[in-house]
Amino acid sequence: MGGPGAVFWMWAAALLGCCVKSAEIWFGQRNNRGAIGTINFALGPVFSRLYAFLAVLYTLFVGNMAQMNTVVSSLAFRRAYGPCFRFGLSILLLIFLVLALCRGISFLGRLCSCVVPVMTFLYLLSSFTVFLGNREAIPACFRLILVSALQPCALLGACGGITVKNALLWGFRRGVFSNEAGLGTAGTVHSLVRCDHPERHALWGIWEVGVDTLLLCTISALTLLCSGTAIPYGSLPGAELWFRAFSSVAVSLPVLPVFRLCLLFFALSTVLGSYVPGCLCARHTGIGERHFRLLYLFCAVLGCFLSTDRIWLASDLINVLMAVPNLLSMILLAPDFAAGCEQSKNNPEKLESALARGQRKV
Repeated sequence: MGGPGAVFWMWAAALLGCCVKSAEIWFGQRNNRGAIGTINFALGPVFSRLYAFLAVLYTLFVGNMAQMNTVVSSLAFRRAYGPCFRFGLSILLLIFLVLALCRGISFLGRLCSCVVPVMTFLYLLSSFTVFLGNREAIPACFRLILVSALQPCALLGACGGITVKNALLWGFRRGVFSNEAGLGTAGTVHSLVRCDHPERHALWGIWEVGVDTLLLCTISALTLLCSGTAIPYGSLPGAELWFRAFSSVAVSLPVLPVFRLCLLFFALSTVLGSYVPGCLCARHTGIGERHFRLLYLFCAVLGCFLSTDRIWLASDLINVLMAVPNLLSMILLAPDFAAGCEQSKNNPEKLESALARGQRKV
């Protein structure tokens, strides 16, 4: 949608996201309630309840329906697969989700901790296979990204009509969608962790954004660009682009099946992982955990059949609405975050003593 230049602005969004996400985790550790507690402290209970409602919608649309649609699209990508195949696949996925969600949040954490590293390693291995087959095109891809970020009209072909505004907009949108920095979900999840050093634990926010966006998303973009796949710039693509990219080297290597398996694991782990902040926020909206689980499963099945364009449009809208109160609270409380980091750096022994007494609360 934004051309190759969107990758550059995605990097810019990731650098900002490192700061924001580490602050979200720091505040989540301090108040033990995640983003809801931070927003309640900075803006009041009305905004915290509004955020909780938006977080539930975010979980249902972005973390659930959009990812379930990706799972079905990756497995039923051939036109020969009709509605019956899609329906049967959705039933199997529903059974898997029921068995996983009924085991509780701790089980979901352990399951994702096992699946995600293996999935990431396989995806990197498949991507580097594409790089080796097209290694002479990689320097040109970096040049294409940098030039089109600031001068997209200098490009030839279909990408020539894309402006800097489009590149910047879609780069930031996909960066936020990828690492969730600014949405507050990281602070909510990390608030479940008990540690003695919130400042050190907040460094995981930098690590998450770095690996997720600066590494994996960049590799995804380079895989598309260096493979020679025809990219329909200006239109919203799906997983079929990556199928064509990986098919370019899948003649003698099983790269395409491995990629399809990685896409399946990625989407399912995202669905399971996003259930955690959604469940925690649902408690603040008056929705019980059982009712939220049923609603979550219903939306998962619904996401298998809805149009991809509508799901992505709703996802981006919810992202914006959800980020406003969270980012506003981050701005208002930025001096507290800076003071806490400075105190930890200058006098860590005193801070550890205060944490032990439970006096360092937001």
